[in-house]
Amino acid sequence: MIKINHLTNLHDARFAAAENVDFISFAMAKGNIRKIPLTLYQDIAQWIAGTYLVLDFEEDANSLLETLNKSIPFDFLQVHASIIHFVPTNLLERTFVFCPSEFEALNFLEQSFIVESYLNIQHDKHFQIVHVDCKKENFKNYTLDYSFFLENYELDYELFNKWNAPN
Repeated sequence: MIKINHLTNLHDARFAAAENVDFISFAMAKGNIRKIPLTLYQDIAQWIAGTYLVLDFEEDANSLLETLNKSIPFDFLQVHASIIHFVPTNLLERTFVFCPSEFEALNFLEQSFIVESYLNIQHDKHFQIVHVDCKKENFKNYTLDYSFFLENYELDYELFNKWNAPN
């Protein structure tokens, strides 16, 4: 599974979808230099098919709550572990939890959360997450800066098929 974080334009999002990237995320946290306006995100979302759209709120609970009060299309949320209690219960199953420590990551994994971390965490339940830094010159088709990175996921396919099941 491949996830590309913090895209900022339609060109990159369409290219990612055409290359069968599984997840693309968009920064929604105030203060993130790659944050995009909701109107731009909505325009991009209308053009994207075949990849999951992730709204990344980092530690910004206010932006999370404001966005959830609007009818914004998305497939997944991403939040820092410190604000997971702001995510509505019905969305927890579709929320990536960023964990800065191995203890937190293992704790959230034991609770069946989807965990993202900079750490290489071995766990049998759902994920092993490996953070891979990529230099821009390796991805010339993307107009991204130094903050671009990919993450490889070894995903439990039973869980993935559950996400893909018709509602």
